[in-house]
Amino acid sequence: MEKKPSAKKPLIMAGILTLTLVAFFAGGIVLSSAHAASMGGKPGQQGTPGPANGASGTITKIDGSTITVQAKDQTSTILVTGSTTFSKGHVDLQAHTKSSQPASFSDLAVGETIQAEGKVNSDGSLAASNVEIMPSDIGTQVPSNGGTK
Repeated sequence: MEKKPSAKKPLIMAGILTLTLVAFFAGGIVLSSAHAASMGGKPGQQGTPGPANGASGTITKIDGSTITVQAKDQTSTILVTGSTTFSKGHVDLQAHTKSSQPASFSDLAVGETIQAEGKVNSDGSLAASNVEIMPSDIGTQVPSNGGTK
């Protein structure tokens, strides 16, 4: 009787990778907040250096050149200009690497998760210099050999 390959190992690896990525992004937010607090400001406040000048979340609305994203209990407005660059992230679970490829505004869609960087305007919106579409395939890829044999 032939034994079926187990799918547990790839699923566990995918789960660990997903948790690692979540912890990485959450840690960045915590560090950004701590840094901003030590500088006497709020994350994303105009003049706050570093990664605080960004926004990330799931796109809930695209209206012309304005993107609305939702992350937990915070809604952010991202303004796209002619100089905004776009990229699409990709995670290779086998090689444990992250890469990106060029993308465009037309690649954005409601439901996609993005991370944007740029300058915070006085109204709190973000004038994006770069928008990255985050990988949607995290935790769903299975190695091409179907697991161990």
